[in-house]
Amino acid sequence: MKNEYFLALTTVTLLLTTVCAALAGDPQTPSSTHPKNSLGLGIVSAPTPYRGVDNQVLPIPLVELYYKRLYVQGIRAGFRVLGDDGLHLDLRVRWSFLELDPEDSPFLKGMKPRKPTALGGLALEWNRSQLQISGTLLGDMLGRSDGLTGSLLASWREPLMNGRLTLIPSLGIAYQDTKTIDYYFGVTPNEATEERAAYRGTAAWNPTARLIALFNITPRLNLVAHLAGQSLDNEIRNSPIVDDSWGYEAVLGLTYSVGSR
Repeated sequence: MKNEYFLALTTVTLLLTTVCAALAGDPQTPSSTHPKNSLGLGIVSAPTPYRGVDNQVLPIPLVELYYKRLYVQGIRAGFRVLGDDGLHLDLRVRWSFLELDPEDSPFLKGMKPRKPTALGGLALEWNRSQLQISGTLLGDMLGRSDGLTGSLLASWREPLMNGRLTLIPSLGIAYQDTKTIDYYFGVTPNEATEERAAYRGTAAWNPTARLIALFNITPRLNLVAHLAGQSLDNEIRNSPIVDDSWGYEAVLGLTYSVGSR
């Protein structure tokens, strides 16, 4: 399967998290007495930075399920450990589909595959009125890279048109430690060729920005649009198997709320 598909699905995690808060009209909470379960379908474009790998536009499911302190949002699941809607701490697990398949590009021939993995750890979120600040620290649970990843994101929810349209701009930064960068973007001496030098990366910090637009077609049916960009750290850009300095994600979809409101 193509790397684009796996990278694109990781977009859904962040998208669904913000969609939940916006559609509910208040900060998200798995323990709410008003379930915000939803089902949907969308299309996504999120090209991989690997050299020679073609981009694709692909369909994706958009799913949210909540039960007391448990929740599933796309490709992640969590358990509310402490706190309430204002400040809370969650145990969280999500699947990372980032992988390197040597068959996806002639330039990657001779590389060993880099496999996707499950990430698990802590997520801390603070909500105040229309502002949300969230941070995560997750580790590789399957021992692919044995690395750590983290993120810090600030989002602002701005309702317009009497609440039918909601715009959510966000700014943040994503962290990948040395083991993560070296596993997914490094080139070992055995993999090096005349055109592909050996490379060992170190930790990377990637600034990110995104805009989500939500339009209530009906009280339950919603149109979702999501556009995000990420500036790749030099530790990724300098890898000989990478040919982009920026990454982007674009999603367009429909979601339908189910259950009581």
